[in-house]
Amino acid sequence: MKQEMRIVILSAALAFLGSTVGAFLSFQLGEKAWEREVQYDHKKFTVQQRIKLVERLAKAVASLDEIQKNIELIKIDRNARTIALEQGQSPPVISEVSEKLSNRLVQIEAEYSAVLSLLQVFYGPKTNNSVNKLIAAKVWYKPKEEDILKLYDAIGQELYWFP
Repeated sequence: MKQEMRIVILSAALAFLGSTVGAFLSFQLGEKAWEREVQYDHKKFTVQQRIKLVERLAKAVASLDEIQKNIELIKIDRNARTIALEQGQSPPVISEVSEKLSNRLVQIEAEYSAVLSLLQVFYGPKTNNSVNKLIAAKVWYKPKEEDILKLYDAIGQELYWFP
């Protein structure tokens, strides 16, 4: 009878120990899987945002060409107003085209500035250096083509870069 009791107690102890170790291991593995899933989701979100920024940058750079083509029209219209004011004459009415171009210029500048700022947040040091060169340019709407290409190169290198 004592032998049978020992077997029953030993079986119960082993069953308890096995289920406890199993539950602990299951919890640990589940926690690690959850951590990996959270890290993956974060990296996936970051890469998606980076890709959207590349698309926005391409549109903003294309818009810079639009500014360069139309900036002379805006300058001519603004100069005519300035000269008239300096001569004490009533300034000519700003043309509707010039007004629309000026408003478009403000929109493009805002988008371009926002994209450059977001690139500094979402990308690494190479992209930050390239963005800083563009920000330091005297005329923001006429970036050097080589600086834009360096920016795209840095973005390509750091698309999947994580600190």
